[in-house]
Amino acid sequence: MQYRYHHLLPAAAAAVAIFLSMPAHAGVSAEEAAKLGVTGTPLTPTGAERAGNADGSIPEWTGGITEAPAGFVAGSGNYVDPYASDKVLFTITAQNYKQYVDKLTPGQIAMLEKNPETYRLDIYPTRRSYSAPQHIYERSIKNATEVSLDKGGYDPDDKYFGGTCFPIPKTGIEARLNAVWWRCQYVTGGERRWYNASVMDPNGGWETAHIEEWHGYPQYAPGAAWGSVLPEYQVLQIVQAPPRLAGQAILLISDVNYARQGGKEKIWSYNPGQRRVRRAPQISYDYPKSGSNGLMAVDQAYCSVHGNADRYDWTLKGKKELYIPYNNYKLSDRSIKESDVMKPGNINQDMVRYELHRVWVVEGKQKPDYHMAYDKRVLYLDEDSWLAATADIYDDKDTLWKLEECATINYYDYGVFSSNLEMKYELRSEGYVVLGLDVARPSTPRQFNIDIPANTFTIGNLKGEGIR
Repeated sequence: MQYRYHHLLPAAAAAVAIFLSMPAHAGVSAEEAAKLGVTGTPLTPTGAERAGNADGSIPEWTGGITEAPAGFVAGSGNYVDPYASDKVLFTITAQNYKQYVDKLTPGQIAMLEKNPETYRLDIYPTRRSYSAPQHIYERSIKNATEVSLDKGGYDPDDKYFGGTCFPIPKTGIEARLNAVWWRCQYVTGGERRWYNASVMDPNGGWETAHIEEWHGYPQYAPGAAWGSVLPEYQVLQIVQAPPRLAGQAILLISDVNYARQGGKEKIWSYNPGQRRVRRAPQISYDYPKSGSNGLMAVDQAYCSVHGNADRYDWTLKGKKELYIPYNNYKLSDRSIKESDVMKPGNINQDMVRYELHRVWVVEGKQKPDYHMAYDKRVLYLDEDSWLAATADIYDDKDTLWKLEECATINYYDYGVFSSNLEMKYELRSEGYVVLGLDVARPSTPRQFNIDIPANTFTIGNLKGEGIR
């Protein structure tokens, strides 16, 4: 199915017009940046349209969630749903989806046609719950005039120091960079999380790996500022179960700017059977993600924006209003069982909340010099948070191949808006991959803004020393 953009929403049209009249890689003017603000401005600090839409189905952004709702116990990991009393407005099914086709992606339509009995979208009132700390708002506004793309054209330059890189994007790559957690997405200075990576096979059975991860994001500490060297993004990932995979580990260290000398991802892997650490540069781009049974590539992680974007040409297509997963607190309930979620064909749609939101549409087309597994990707980026809410992935014949949906919540005790579940659907089979469920034990709730020991992101720790 060809996806047609009948018109650009006003802000998108203005952005495109401005882009056509400006030199490449330039920050916006002070006059344009003055439209950004926490209150009383046409645009929010991250560049979203503050106002609601014409019919009121999308409300005004008034600051999002800024405090925990009653009943929340800090540190429990069980996030009280602030919108639990909301009722389903209507449901989109295989029988009625043509009434809503302008607000669905091709991938969602394909899933409705492929799994008419199990895949549906329950539409709830739109709640613009995104929020971030004040210093992130201030940095995002500052970035609008000061940050440009570097000379390579795929990275923010040295003036970037946290917050949204390009709150008023002019190009597809700027919008795409805004969606990357450790580069232009606020996720606090340090994070520890447990989660399941679950693979559903076409016969209705699934296999689960239970994973523990530590993430270091030094650029997001309140006092952080750029010097002559950009800080590194760091990840240590250890598989804790099942027994046949337990102990496998990956260490990733990357400069926020990949184009800097030595800045590209440096990856090491550890195999407990061999008791050896190896450099693993192949674990990037479209390399099959470990444990996914070939259903997912490495660069599909983090809502399909992981890693370097330099093998695609990125085009900013404008804005649309779409039904996307949003405020999915049911999926963060640590008392649910994996069997409550994992169902043949797709996850249990009873647990997924969809809302109408404006999204930036960004298309990535493979460059002629490369032969990637995926020829084209279309990302749909939530205008408030810049998270990739959903993505459509195409093969080299321009045939739709995969749908990704990324559920989100506001982790209001940390001031972080992030995805809590990623669904990677195959449209050619019944298989799919789910990342994010935290239902296996023992584990601790997802933690942000933690102090991570200095030896965490080291080769020695990768082999089982230090914090393991």
